[in-house]
Amino acid sequence: LTRERVRQIKEKAIRRLRHTSRSKLLKTYLG
Repeated sequence: LTRERVRQIKEKAIRRLRHTSRSKLLKTYLG
């Protein structure tokens, strides 16, 4: 694995985490 590849994977993981946490927040607000 190159450093660039590792960085891309980390970014995808972080983006996914942010997305899930945001949807959880929305669910708590709405319901």
